[in-house]
Amino acid sequence: MKKQDLIEALKKVMPGIDEQITLIEGANSFMFDNEWIKTFNDTISISYPFKSDIKCLIKAQEFFKIASKLDSENIKLTVLDGGKLFLSSGKTILKMNIFNDENIRTMIDNLSLENIKWIILPKDFIEGLKLCLPFVSNNLIYQSLCGISVGKDGMAVSDRIRAGFYHTKISLEEDFVLPTINAIRELIKIKDLEQLGLSDAWIHFKNKDNLHFSIRKI
Repeated sequence: MKKQDLIEALKKVMPGIDEQITLIEGANSFMFDNEWIKTFNDTISISYPFKSDIKCLIKAQEFFKIASKLDSENIKLTVLDGGKLFLSSGKTILKMNIFNDENIRTMIDNLSLENIKWIILPKDFIEGLKLCLPFVSNNLIYQSLCGISVGKDGMAVSDRIRAGFYHTKISLEEDFVLPTINAIRELIKIKDLEQLGLSDAWIHFKNKDNLHFSIRKI
């Protein structure tokens, strides 16, 4: 695989990494899943299509630093017996520890992305989020205000002092709250966002490159 393609893919799923102390085993790791790279931290989950032909879980920051410093344009990854990832690139040969991915794989599989009913987003959806973002509260005492309310007629937001509304038409069957400033900021960065889908506990987005960006509901 090309080093630059790998680095770009890792950057796209990086917002799903949580390096803080967490009860979610694997939240600080990249999950290679044959034709996808995935991350999950119980607030954000991201899946991006990338062909690696390996299945493993590896610590994100360590792997990203190593991959970024490689001089060769090509990288080969192989999973070895005994819980090791073999990495070769030019004159560099490394073995890295990999971890049990059963827990994180189950949680990602439970998102059931293949069963999501997708709708087309209006072209000004991201513009609406950008305009509403300054009014989102970061006071967790008022959790219902720590996000942007989205409905079929647009978006509404308030931090108890200010309020805003952005009018646009969205083909929604139910309203939802898009939670947390950090998650919304990461969502806004995604280029060519095209589709939206809802499940019981998650809000899902998809762009033209088939990147899936999921945010847990509050």
